Amino acid sequence: SAFAFSTKRSNVTFGTDSTDPASSLFTATNFPGASSTQLTAASNIYAVLTGRVTAISANANLGETSGQYVYNGPVVQRLRQNETGAFAQDTWRVSQNLTATMGVRWEVEFPFVPLNNLYSSSSYSGLFGVSGTGNLFMPGTLTGQTTQFFPLNSGQAAYGTQWKNLAPSVGLAWNPNVDSSILRWILGKGGHGVLRAGYSVSYNREGIAALQALSGNPGGTITASRNLTLGNLVSGTGSDSLPLLLRQTSRLGPPSFPATPTYPLTGAITDSVNAIDPKLKMPYVQSWSFGIQREISRNTVVEVRYIGDHALRPWTTLNYNETNIQENGFLKEFEAAQANLLANIAAGRGSTFKYAGAGTGTSPLPITLAYFSGVPAGQAGDATKYSSSLFSNSTYVNSLAVYNPAPFSFVSSLTGNATQRASALAAGLPSNLFLVNPDKSRANLLTNFGGSTYNAGTVDIRRRFSKGVLFDLNYTFTKAMQGLFETLREGPVKAVSPFGITHGLKMNWIYELPIGHGQALLGSAHGVLDKIVGGWAINGTGRVQSGTPLSLGNVRLVGMTRSELQSAVGMNFNDGAKLAYFLPQDIIQNTIKAFNTSATSANGYGSLGAPTGRYIAPANGPGCIEVFTGQCGGTQEILYGPHFTRFDISAVKTIRIYDRVNVEFRAEFLNAFNNINFIVGSAQSDTNSATNFSSQSFGQVTSAYQDTSTTYDPGGRLIQWALRLNF
Repeated sequence: SAFAFSTKRSNVTFGTDSTDPASSLFTATNFPGASSTQLTAASNIYAVLTGRVTAISANANLGETSGQYVYNGPVVQRLRQNETGAFAQDTWRVSQNLTATMGVRWEVEFPFVPLNNLYSSSSYSGLFGVSGTGNLFMPGTLTGQTTQFFPLNSGQAAYGTQWKNLAPSVGLAWNPNVDSSILRWILGKGGHGVLRAGYSVSYNREGIAALQALSGNPGGTITASRNLTLGNLVSGTGSDSLPLLLRQTSRLGPPSFPATPTYPLTGAITDSVNAIDPKLKMPYVQSWSFGIQREISRNTVVEVRYIGDHALRPWTTLNYNETNIQENGFLKEFEAAQANLLANIAAGRGSTFKYAGAGTGTSPLPITLAYFSGVPAGQAGDATKYSSSLFSNSTYVNSLAVYNPAPFSFVSSLTGNATQRASALAAGLPSNLFLVNPDKSRANLLTNFGGSTYNAGTVDIRRRFSKGVLFDLNYTFTKAMQGLFETLREGPVKAVSPFGITHGLKMNWIYELPIGHGQALLGSAHGVLDKIVGGWAINGTGRVQSGTPLSLGNVRLVGMTRSELQSAVGMNFNDGAKLAYFLPQDIIQNTIKAFNTSATSANGYGSLGAPTGRYIAPANGPGCIEVFTGQCGGTQEILYGPHFTRFDISAVKTIRIYDRVNVEFRAEFLNAFNNINFIVGSAQSDTNSATNFSSQSFGQVTSAYQDTSTTYDPGGRLIQWALRLNF
C-alpha cells in the first residue's frame, strides 16, 4: 500500500501578451539595434516591474471526506498493489565434468487499485476525442466526441491482470577434457579450463507509476487556473481586459468551478487525458552470458566473457496529441511565411510576414489569417484582410528565422490563445487541424513500447593471494542502445544509450613488500629492525574509463562527422581568463554563432555573424524543417566527455604484538596522482547534457568529480592516516 499527501499554492506568471497594449512598445523601432532576444528580455523585465499578470495557476482538489472541491486544498492519494510468485530451481551433475542449473519463476504483479475516490479514468477512444478512434493526422475528420472521464472507484483495478509471466533460467559449467584436441591451446591440459554459459529472464516491477499516471486526470483534481489559453483571465470587454496588474487584488480571485464532481467529466482544455493500456504487461529482461576461464598458473586465472541483455516491453507514455504540421498543409504555409518576411523586408515594408498582394513576392497565408482575424480561406487572397498587428509580432517573426525555424513554437502561439482558437473555428477551420484531441493539452497512453540492448565483452585476470601478491585486472568494452519514442509516425528509434560507458579498465591489488624477517631482503632481520622494515604492504585500486556520456540533443553537425567531433573532445585551458573548455575554440565560437540566428537580418544571423568551418547547428535549417524530432538532425547526439582516471593507493604497516594482536598503520592517498576528472554539463550524474549552444558559456567546463555528501571526497588528492589495533 502507498499513501501520498501534498499541498500547493497558486503560482502567478508575469508577462506581456501580444494583446497587451504594452507589447507594441518593444520593437526595433523603439529600441534601435536591439536583438530579438534583448527585446524579449526587456519586455519580460517590464512585465515583472509593473506586475502584468498573464496566468494564475492553481487547482481545486477533492476533499477525501467531504467529497467537495477545495481551492488549493490538500491532495491525498491512497493506493495498493499486490504481488505473488513461485520459484523452483535445482542443480544436476550431468556428468563428471558437466553441471547444469535450471529454474523457473512464475511472477504475477496485480494491477494497482485506488483506496479512495480521488482518481478518474478514460477509455482508449477518449485519447482521440472529437477526431474518433485511430484518426491520427486526419484534420477535418470528426467522428468522435469530446473526451469524457469516469470515476475509478476505490478497489477498482486500473488495468487487467497478466498471468502468463514465466521466467526460466539455465546455467551450465563444463570442464572438458581437451588434452588430445586443438582446444588444449585455449583451455589447457589437465582440466585447467572451464566453459560457462547462462540464460535467464527476469521481470521488472515498475512501482506505483501506473496509478500515479491517472492522477493527472480531472476528478480528484480539477484545474482552477486562469490564463489566456483557458480564456478566463480576462473577458476582453470593457475594463476587464489586459493588462491585469498584481496590485488589482480584486481581479485575482479564483475562477468559478463546480462544488463536486459530476460524472462523466469533460475537464478543461489545459487538462491532459491519461489512459492505461488494459493489456499492460510486466516489462522483462532477457540476459545471457558465455565465458571461458583458463588457469595460467597455480594462483592465476584469465577469464574472457561475453554478457548481453535485452530489455523488452518497458512502460512508456505515448502522447497521441503530437502536433501535426504536414497533412494540414501548415508546413508549406510556414515556408511561405518565411519567404513573405524576407520579401517584405527587402521591399521596405518592415519586419512583417503578411501577404502584401499580387506581384509583391508574397503569398497568402489562409491558416494564419484565420487564427489572427477569423477570415475564411476564400478571402485569404485579399491583401486588405492582413491588418492584424500579429503579423509583425516578434513572437511569430522570430520563429521564422531561416537558419533556426521553429514551426511548432509558431503553432503553439497560434493555438494557445482562446480568442484565436475561436477565430479559427469561425473561419471554418476544423478544431483538430493541429491536434487529434484539440480539447486536451496531452493525450497520454501508458503502454509497453520500445526497449534497450546491452552487449559487453570483458577480459579479467585474477591472482589469489599468494606469496604476498593479490591482483585483479579487468577491461570491459560495452555497447548500449535504446529505443526512443519520437513520433507516432514510426516505431521506436534506435539510438545510442546515454548511460553506457564504452571503455573501462579497473584494477585492485595487494603487494606485501619482501622486506623483513624471512623475506628476500633483510631476511635475517630481528627485533627492532624487523619491526621497522618488515610488515609493509602497498594496496590500491585504479580505474580508467571513458568519460561521462554527454547528450547534445537534436542537432546537425556541419563540417565534421560525429566521430570527428568525438575526437575533438578534450580539455583546453585559457590560463589568463581561468577558463576550461571541452572543445576547441573554433567549434565553440562557430556553434554559438550558428544558434544566434535572426529572422530579420540580412544574413539570417545575429550580431556575432555567420558561422564557418566546423560547428554544431540547429536541426532545422534551409531545405529541411522537421515534422518530427530527428528527421533533419540526430535524434539524440551522444558524445563522451573527458576520460575518468583515478588511483587510490595506501601504504600499510603491520606490527605484530602477540599471536592475534597487531597494530596497523595506514597512509592512504586517495586520488594519489591528483588527477582532475572534469565533468561536462550542469551536474554530476550518469548522463549530462550540453545544450546551451547560443550562450557565451557554451563549451565551458565548470565542475569536476567530487563526492562531499557521502564519502567526503573533495575530488583532488586526499591524504589521510589511520592507526588501528586489531585483536
